[in-house]
Amino acid sequence: MKYIANVIVNKNRIDLDKTINRCSSIDEIIPSVPTLIIGMDKAKELIQGFDILKKSYPEQNLCWTFSKTERKCDYDVDVEEFYKMSLERIYKDVKYVYVNVFTDGYGKIRDFLNMLYSNMNKTVLIDDNVVMVYDRGSSEVYGISIPLCMYIGVDINKRLEIIRNNTHNNVVSDGSFLPYRIRREVVDNKHYILPLVEYFR
Repeated sequence: MKYIANVIVNKNRIDLDKTINRCSSIDEIIPSVPTLIIGMDKAKELIQGFDILKKSYPEQNLCWTFSKTERKCDYDVDVEEFYKMSLERIYKDVKYVYVNVFTDGYGKIRDFLNMLYSNMNKTVLIDDNVVMVYDRGSSEVYGISIPLCMYIGVDINKRLEIIRNNTHNNVVSDGSFLPYRIRREVVDNKHYILPLVEYFR
């Protein structure tokens, strides 16, 4: 399992998502992902220049919050915000580019199709309404409407078969394999599924 964050916590009775790396010490963290320290004493021990009024230390890749027994209202809010921040780190720079078959020039549509059919390893989402492809190099997700393609006479079944048969395409139909909490966060932004698929595979 690939983790989105570390949480340093001493107590066992804390419910954490399975995408969180639960640690009892700083030695167990994964340095490449953000770390949340739970408990003020632990935060004082681990954070350089600790300030009780400052919860985030980006230069150290650390955040902290009170434990439930110290201040539950802060704990609830801070843990939720930390989770969202850790997840957004994966897709926050990804832009969505809609390929409009009516208004976009031939060059843009050709480039999109060339990318879909190319030998570049990529993640493609196909559902009833859209085909999306994630270009890691540009941090862009390109999408095209299936109903509009059908409207202008494209043999969509033939095109989808070519896409699915391309061994360089990792084709998904939705984000159902992602943990529930992550699916809940991206339900209104389907294009975020693609960078998440690549992150977790």
